[in-house]
Amino acid sequence: MEIIHLSEIDSTNDYAKKLAKEGKINFVVLADKQNSGKGRWGRVWYSDEGGLYFSMVLDSKLYNPKVVNLLVPISTIETLKNYVDKEIGIKFPNDIMVKVNGSYKNLEEYWLS
Repeated sequence: MEIIHLSEIDSTNDYAKKLAKEGKINFVVLADKQNSGKGRWGRVWYSDEGGLYFSMVLDSKLYNPKVVNLLVPISTIETLKNYVDKEIGIKFPNDIMVKVNGSYKNLEEYWLS
């Protein structure tokens, strides 16, 4: 799988969509920082350096989208368990949460505090 790493971009999702429309498949767009990241329902997404910002385009004939949507956050959490000594959870579809003092915080909030 090709990984396209960019230091800064408006939106990994917009760039991935553009490449997909040009016929590119099975790749990841990864950025250190997004200037115009988007959350669900078009919400603004804070995407400064230090986070994990990526979009994937996969061939649905090779990868079942329903399975991928479950495996990516679970795999991310299993990997992060090696680096974070707190309880980690998922707020589906893609928010990684860390339990601190009895309540969950977004992973980015945890690392910045």
